[in-house]
Amino acid sequence: MFYYFFLNSQSDNLKSCIDIVNHAPYSLSDSNLSNLHINYFYSNGEQWKFNYFGEIKKNESININKDDLDIKVKHKSIFICLSEKKNIDNDYLQNSYKLEKIFHPPMRSNIKIFNNYSAASYQGEIPAIFLKKKLSLVSCSPMIQKMKGIKNFFYLVNLSNSPEIKDFKVEVLNIKKQKISELVCKTNTVNFFNIEEINKTNDLVYIFKSSEHGGIPLYFTVNDDYTNMSIEHTHPPVEHVVFGDRPHFQRKKKTYWFENS
Repeated sequence: MFYYFFLNSQSDNLKSCIDIVNHAPYSLSDSNLSNLHINYFYSNGEQWKFNYFGEIKKNESININKDDLDIKVKHKSIFICLSEKKNIDNDYLQNSYKLEKIFHPPMRSNIKIFNNYSAASYQGEIPAIFLKKKLSLVSCSPMIQKMKGIKNFFYLVNLSNSPEIKDFKVEVLNIKKQKISELVCKTNTVNFFNIEEINKTNDLVYIFKSSEHGGIPLYFTVNDDYTNMSIEHTHPPVEHVVFGDRPHFQRKKKTYWFENS
């Protein structure tokens, strides 16, 4: 079971869409597929507000433009989920991690930000198992550019099974563990920051960290006339290890950045 999200922006020059695929990556897993219903939802801080979008059939792909949704949700942090039932409610997010084995193989998505000149996308999803975990964040930023005429932005996408929206802090460090800035993010939100002030330092790499909450960190770069853009993400620390005790490596790396900083 996976969730998807739209990339908000603060510019009228940019739009967001999601490509969702409901077909298997290999033929032997095709028998597990079925027609699914698409719902989009957001939190009002007290409960989840669900809206029905439509159906995606077996072996079909669909493009959902955020502009296709109700105009009332245009400026909200919108998430997408697939379900076997047409109508779902607040209890769905509480229990969706139990449905991991139902939607197998994983339904992939392409999360895109675009305009009439260019586009950038990120292939990714939010696993339902993340919604019930207490996550932290350690993310490096080697993709940030310092060239003239280039603007840099930071996304942190947070989603949990509780609809509560509350503030949490993300510290920005340099490689010497010196704090150079602090961002205030919100839970259950597609957080979006212009980091040009941070990028005026002489540091080449930044570390974004939080012991309060985690999420999916993304780095978006665009030139001044919005004709060229890119979006990149950093994998969780555990993804840098192929074999062995991967959780141990993740703990070691996070401990290094959380201690004495």
